[in-house]
Amino acid sequence: MSDGMAELGFNDVPRGQILLVNDVVEANGCFLLHHLTSMAVRAEQRVCMLALSNSVEQYTSVGRKMGVNVQAAIAQQRWLHIDGFSRPYDWCATAPTDGSFSMTDAATTSDLHALFLRVQSFVAADACVLVIDDLTALAAFYGVASTLAFVRYCRHLALTTESTLLMLVHGDVDCEDHATAFIPAVTDLASTVLTVRGLESGYCKDIHGSVTVTPRRQPSSRPVSSILAKTLQFKLVESGMRSIRAGLDV
Repeated sequence: MSDGMAELGFNDVPRGQILLVNDVVEANGCFLLHHLTSMAVRAEQRVCMLALSNSVEQYTSVGRKMGVNVQAAIAQQRWLHIDGFSRPYDWCATAPTDGSFSMTDAATTSDLHALFLRVQSFVAADACVLVIDDLTALAAFYGVASTLAFVRYCRHLALTTESTLLMLVHGDVDCEDHATAFIPAVTDLASTVLTVRGLESGYCKDIHGSVTVTPRRQPSSRPVSSILAKTLQFKLVESGMRSIRAGLDV
């Protein structure tokens, strides 16, 4: 086995990139968010976490196993944790007002407006890794159109500040709008897609699934990557992820 993130091409968190994790129930892709945010904390990069699927305790616990102190980063204001998991709509608490964000349906977007302004205020101070850990949950509540508008604003913010936008979407949600409109649209906004799937052969105790990294068009005027899509099988271990080469014992 070898370091899975390095084999995927992630020795650090790339700046000015839009990363989309697409997972399914049998292969949860949240571990990639933990890996990338831990890389950011270790490199003393700032993190803005919109947490809809995991609590701050979960990020702290996993971060500790990966050798980083999330609570210290929060105390030092290098990690902004916007809690939409245990305290939904926490982002509504303190939000400045200006006219920089507009979407069509005010009745369903006032919370997203407040959320974006809070994110914008944090990112404006310095570049960061902006994480949305469950786009599917956001779209389920606010609808596809409003959520896409929010993502586009976040994408623009990331690109203009040399930040990174990291998002996770569930690829197997049985909802027509989600499958036919939302997933293709957010995929089109990404510069790299990380697709996490279970094994076609079914459960295996030594191999937990596969990750396919697909480079897409690069944002703004960046050159198009010549790297082709790559797939590796992985095993999750206490301190992270290990890639598994075919034919090797694990």
